[in-house]
Amino acid sequence: MKQDIRGKETQEKEQIENSQVTSLDVSELVRGDMVRFLWEPEKMCLARYLGSGRWRVEESVRTRLRTGQEFFCRHIVEGEPLRMLLAPSERHQTGTVYVCGQRTGVRWEML
Repeated sequence: MKQDIRGKETQEKEQIENSQVTSLDVSELVRGDMVRFLWEPEKMCLARYLGSGRWRVEESVRTRLRTGQEFFCRHIVEGEPLRMLLAPSERHQTGTVYVCGQRTGVRWEML
């Protein structure tokens, strides 16, 4: 029995198009926008957008992120790990990458 390769490609393309991948286009945010990031187990980061891909942590629950800490992030996809490049600070001379939702990915919501 022959397999219809073009039919299979079409089916895969339809599955991708119909999937509900939600991403946040950081370039569309304005300074001051607030976004809540949530991931397992019961972790949360509330961040304010400062412009040019830069964010400031306003509140953090059950994470190593500190209020006032700044980070860079330009690409946010629901269900995928969120990688933050922490801005240099007194604790870190160079930027450090902090990953939220390494195993289960993050959810996000605009406030």
